[in-house]
Amino acid sequence: MKSFERIVIGCFALLSIISCKNVERQNAEKKVKIYSQFVDSVEVLQTKTAVHNWNDIQHQNDLKIVNAKIALNKINNKETIEKELNESTIQFELFKSKIMVEQEKIKLETTTIKPE
Repeated sequence: MKSFERIVIGCFALLSIISCKNVERQNAEKKVKIYSQFVDSVEVLQTKTAVHNWNDIQHQNDLKIVNAKIALNKINNKETIEKELNESTIQFELFKSKIMVEQEKIKLETTTIKPE
């Protein structure tokens, strides 16, 4: 009877570990999806709006990408999810470059001396 109890306890322990791994994987997928959706949402902003709100956008990006990376570090076999995160990161960096160029244009326009 004791060996049966040990088998049952062992099965429950194994199921708990497997279940925990699935929860961590789902959490990582969710965090990466949230980041990807964030990148998609800021990318459709008008340039002037993005320039004006850039500090907030950058801050939100930093928070979301850190959360996604932390969740990813907790799982194995993360290549597919990591690929989606990397693609969204590249997408954000391209958008960021566009906004940085626009910010520089605005700086030049406001600091250029206009002839009288």
